[in-house]
Amino acid sequence: MAQPTIEYLKSRCAIDENGCWLWTGHVTKNGYGKLHRSRGLPGPSRSYWVHRLMFELIYGPIPVATNICHSCDVRRCINPLHLWSGTAADNTHDMMRKGRRIQGRVLRGEQNYN
Repeated sequence: MAQPTIEYLKSRCAIDENGCWLWTGHVTKNGYGKLHRSRGLPGPSRSYWVHRLMFELIYGPIPVATNICHSCDVRRCINPLHLWSGTAADNTHDMMRKGRRIQGRVLRGEQNYN
């Protein structure tokens, strides 16, 4: 694999009942899919966050300081229809709006007075 492709990424997914394309390759302890291109292949060795890679393959380059967020809230999902770009603040607002804030957890830049 000289360059990961959309078809390759799709072949490493299982589709669930919500239309999520669940990455079946390596998943980090925080739940995000990660793909490593080994040193034995052409080009430099590097790792990819799979949801960011899929977004970039479909929609183009991701600007600096931009998060790729999941409308489905499933970290392993790489369905491009479930991915959107936004700032860290956008992602935090989305989390709060959906009631996904972990009780007692301090978010970056937020005071916790509980």
